Amino acid sequence: MTLADFYKAYYGNKRIREIIKSQLEDALFCVGSGPALLAKNWAFPVKLVPKKKLDILLDEGLDIFRPVASTSESFYIFWDLEYYNRDDRGYIYRNQNQVFKKMQVIKDEINKIFDEYKIKYILDVTASGFHYWMKISKKSSVFKNFSESGFLSESIKEKYLDPDPEDLKKKEKISLQEAMAYDCAGKILEFVTHILRGRLRDFPLQITISDAAAPGMFEGFSSDITQYGHPMFMRVFRVIASLHQKNIMFHGGNLPAINAVWGRDDTLEDILERMWNYRKSLAFFENFNFELDFSDEGFSKLYEDYMKSSVSRIHREFENAPPEKIKIQEEPEEVRIFFEKERANPCLLDPFYLRKIISFYAKQGAQRVKGIMSLIARYYEDEAFNWYDPVKMRGIDWKKYDAKQAANFWGRVYFTQFILDNIAEPSGVLYPNMLDLKNPFRFGKK
Repeated sequence: MTLADFYKAYYGNKRIREIIKSQLEDALFCVGSGPALLAKNWAFPVKLVPKKKLDILLDEGLDIFRPVASTSESFYIFWDLEYYNRDDRGYIYRNQNQVFKKMQVIKDEINKIFDEYKIKYILDVTASGFHYWMKISKKSSVFKNFSESGFLSESIKEKYLDPDPEDLKKKEKISLQEAMAYDCAGKILEFVTHILRGRLRDFPLQITISDAAAPGMFEGFSSDITQYGHPMFMRVFRVIASLHQKNIMFHGGNLPAINAVWGRDDTLEDILERMWNYRKSLAFFENFNFELDFSDEGFSKLYEDYMKSSVSRIHREFENAPPEKIKIQEEPEEVRIFFEKERANPCLLDPFYLRKIISFYAKQGAQRVKGIMSLIARYYEDEAFNWYDPVKMRGIDWKKYDAKQAANFWGRVYFTQFILDNIAEPSGVLYPNMLDLKNPFRFGKK
């Protein structure tokens, strides 16, 4: 079967198009990415169009994404989790059954956590991991709580308050209330990640935030909450029933994977079969409707537990700490090397090295971490490091993203992880009030 025949058989199906369009009802635009754009020698193989032009993207056989921001009452909480292998990025495509059997244990534990809180979700599966779709109402009290517990840098506030009518992504203003809630949603998923890490402390596939493997490790399971470190208007997520074509684009594959929905009664064999057999997927989606209920009460309870937790207390300590001024030329070589001209890009963007840097300063306290992250933000804003290539459209454009918000995100995440890795009880439970903020390394209740 040729790729063109595959696109015609799958994306040409009326029901598939209906399902994808139903997920764009409260979206301003949609995004496509895939081999067809690479074949056209696009430097940046991503195509952004108004949602009414979705069919153009489908006709080209592209993977389909929607923005995280919605025009409706729905506030989406989207969680991306996937296997990573820093030594061999194509490993999972050659060993998919083996890797997914490991990941299924983690997926089952996540489901258990959300079921305990009575949080409703749709779980879809890509060729390398999982996506959880959840939402709360923007009219709910928990949304208000989220918006009161988020963090925004002054520079990102300016970006939110400055819409651009010529840019589809920034055409509509996103309120600061919604932007704060978005940052808090990332904190909530970070909290859930630590609950998960505690419960699966001895599991052989290490759970990390982003693909920041521990020293001596090369693979793991990534809780990829990195989207929450950036402006809402820059972030999108893959829709259900979309194709997933990274295997074709980067790993020599011939035909695409299909985003499969993992239902309560599905086995791993069911999922992998539907992922690679378009006829099985068409049969499943024939009776599928994208219906996701609000989980206001569930997230309200989760928010309450977060606010009582060590994670929240460390977050508050970090955000309230004044940055200590750091002169990198006076710092030890083991840190200084990452700031050298020839290494800063990409080292200061790589979670693996960011974790190393932040862990080094976390031993000295939150003020020192805030200081080094303030320095990193200044590096991000320095165009001499060539973070973004406007010709090839590669890298990260800090004029659209926000250096200070991103640096704060990475500092908070890995400072929190460092502290928790030193205070977690053997049971893996993260007890409230475990951390004495005046002495971050003291154990026990105050």
